[in-house]
Amino acid sequence: MKLRWVDTSGREIFPGKGKYLERLAEMSEETRRLFNTLPSSSQGVDNFYLERRFYSSFFPYSNRYRFDLQSLRNEFGPTPSSIHGFFDSHGLGLSLAVRRLQTESPEVLKNVTVALGTIYPQISEIKAEPLAAGRVALFFRLKGVKTLLGESSVSDGMMHAIALLIAIESSSPDSILVIEEPENALHPWAVHEIMNLIQDKLSERSQPIIITTHSPVVVNAIRDPASLYIVENDLTRGTTITPAVERDTALSQILNDSGERLGEVWMGGGLGGIPSPLP
Repeated sequence: MKLRWVDTSGREIFPGKGKYLERLAEMSEETRRLFNTLPSSSQGVDNFYLERRFYSSFFPYSNRYRFDLQSLRNEFGPTPSSIHGFFDSHGLGLSLAVRRLQTESPEVLKNVTVALGTIYPQISEIKAEPLAAGRVALFFRLKGVKTLLGESSVSDGMMHAIALLIAIESSSPDSILVIEEPENALHPWAVHEIMNLIQDKLSERSQPIIITTHSPVVVNAIRDPASLYIVENDLTRGTTITPAVERDTALSQILNDSGERLGEVWMGGGLGGIPSPLP
């Protein structure tokens, strides 16, 4: 059996990944039950190992992130040597990731700090310091202020932005990077700047960065309409994936002529992907 991910025109979305789709299809019922009964993310490392083992069998050399604020603000978490990458898929171990960057990859941390400064101009430094009982906490320095601020003094949006920037800056260009709903907790300006950074990085990569979103702000920031895919659940056809340019072949011209942005066209119903009344 040969499996492929294709769009509605039959074009292969992830060429060369057929053998991993076959592996997924042939997975034993026991493994399927294991995945369906994964422990909650609050159990930390064990959940991360199981989730990554399943996901890596599907797309090896990939990293998927859907950050949640409870995990991002947890001062405990996996040790840097016990996980693949810098933190788990929910952001558990963020402070440890910063600590690791300080010692092992200071250039990456510098890039993260510079990028964060475009979103939050008052921030001049991020650092992680060990506390009692094995905790590692994040601290921030504001421009012109000597005293460091603890993470309880900064917004949820800043914590989310740091995790996104570390994921982007530390991702191998030869791995697939998947980020789910990057807009969570962020100011629209921050979303726009992070989307610009993601798209600037694409020219340096051999593998894609895949973003899932429900936000017109994210969609508005997409430079190339051909890179937008609409995912819909249909009662008769199941889940479909359709390139936006297939919904309207003149999409680029319409955007140029009307002055509308891609997210506005989507929210207006011109591309699908929004709820419609049941028949």
